[in-house]
Amino acid sequence: MLKVSMALVLMITVMGSAAFADVKYVTSTQMEFQGAVGTMMNVLGGKKPIQSVEYYKDNMKRSDTMDKKGKVESSQIIDLNKELFISLDHRKKEYTQMTFDEWRKMMEENMAQMGQETEKPTDDEQPEAEVDWNLNVDIEETGEKERIAGKPTEKVILTLDMDAKVTETEPQEGQDPESFKGGMIVTSQHWLYKGNNSAKKEMDAFNKKMAEKMGALLMQSGAWQMMGQVLQQNSQIGDAMEELKKEGEKLNGLSMRVETLYETKVDPETAKKMEEERVKQKEEEKTEIPTSVDGLLGAFGKKMAKKQIEKKDQGVKERNTLMSQTTEVIELESAPLSADLFKVPDNYKLVESKNPY
Repeated sequence: MLKVSMALVLMITVMGSAAFADVKYVTSTQMEFQGAVGTMMNVLGGKKPIQSVEYYKDNMKRSDTMDKKGKVESSQIIDLNKELFISLDHRKKEYTQMTFDEWRKMMEENMAQMGQETEKPTDDEQPEAEVDWNLNVDIEETGEKERIAGKPTEKVILTLDMDAKVTETEPQEGQDPESFKGGMIVTSQHWLYKGNNSAKKEMDAFNKKMAEKMGALLMQSGAWQMMGQVLQQNSQIGDAMEELKKEGEKLNGLSMRVETLYETKVDPETAKKMEEERVKQKEEEKTEIPTSVDGLLGAFGKKMAKKQIEKKDQGVKERNTLMSQTTEVIELESAPLSADLFKVPDNYKLVESKNPY
């Protein structure tokens, strides 16, 4: 599943060129999580929108992330001429930098480690299984229109519907092989500005150059080979990506607002089995309470999660919402920018870059 997901992300990333000389591009993003995670995020103020600003000048791009008070917290600068990533921490007044070649080597290390972890035996006895994938892509032009940040937009809906059937290949003697049918649905509503303006041209030009450089680096790192293997083994995904290429014209334009919904699904038979197991565990008082979200939930998180389950225990559903995300453009302008925006301040200290993966 990890390899398939990574392959899809790599292809979509390099295919896309949505958002170069002097442009200021401001967006606001709001995420909403469901269940116990959502409860915890709300307590921590996670429902507040996050504002970010992007600046484009020639072959340079700077991205700023704001804190809850609207102050610049961190920045990333991409220099296509020097082939350099620079990350700035404005609170600590520190920065790290990584060349494109160092990034490629990091990708190679990550992929090698991924392969080792996949082959590493575990203490737990996990049954061998085979996975059949199926991915359907649908792009619908709705005809709906709306003005966002002063720009006329048209609504286009992109739906990625992924199914997976996991079947046990070595069942216990005298038993039928266990199977699981489920998947994920990602629905994105894009409000596209298809006007022909200078800001969009510059942004598209930068992203095209960036995609070309990243594509070449990914090919050198072996990521393309991995993606090719995945597509070869799962022809349905390759067919779906070809369909996305053909239908991609419908997505041409600048997304002024993107509303994305992430959902998981299981087929009725699998949901029934999961519900029976859940009820059995509950009767035995062995229901597990989530105690961590990437290591961030401690005793308080456990308490909140338990309250959430006791308050609303609806069992296993055939379709569940994981999270939703809305990103909207609140400012888009083309005006001269100072070259100092793309330089590291003299009083910032260079520190060693660490592999974020």
